Amino acid sequence: MYRESSLLGKILSSIFKIKLRIWMLGQDAKSTNKYPKLLKLSGEEIIMISEHQKLIFLNDHHIEAKRIANVSIDIKKFPQLNTSNREITILGVGNLSD
Repeated sequence: MYRESSLLGKILSSIFKIKLRIWMLGQDAKSTNKYPKLLKLSGEEIIMISEHQKLIFLNDHHIEAKRIANVSIDIKKFPQLNTSNREITILGVGNLSD
């Protein structure tokens, strides 16, 4: 995420002389995120989850990410599972903030 953890990553990558890659999630691309101005990362250091998010980030922060790591799943690559009635449904959510 492009927030506090990115700041720590930037510091540690400088100290240990290792490459830094920041994976952008959801609302990290919005103009309300102050960290792009603080960290001044290059497009090579940023990984987006979609082309749409890349365009939002480019428009709001004027930085073009060079990589996209899509998190979707191609269901054609997996066999059919759980085709019978399922009585329990689980929903996992990571972050619901603005």
